[in-house]
Amino acid sequence: MKIVLSRAREKRALELEGRRVIQQAESKSSFFGLVGGSAAMQSVYQSVEALAGTNASVVVRGESGVGKELVARAIVQCGNRADKPYICLNCSALSES
Repeated sequence: MKIVLSRAREKRALELEGRRVIQQAESKSSFFGLVGGSAAMQSVYQSVEALAGTNASVVVRGESGVGKELVARAIVQCGNRADKPYICLNCSALSES
């Protein structure tokens, strides 16, 4: 009985976490696929909006797994190129030749 109750409690906790993530993604803390409401993320959102309206080339740098591709997509989706094709190029995956 203890095992069944423990599993049910774990399942319920996962369901609640899933709902919380969905609500966060749908709330104001979601911005063109980026999720977060912290001051740092608000700064990222402002930068994305500022860049999206320009015709400037942009290089997005950062450690592996920080969301560089998501930021690049947000810049395109937020700007006047949203209806144009988007091509993601991972330069580190290119061979030297």
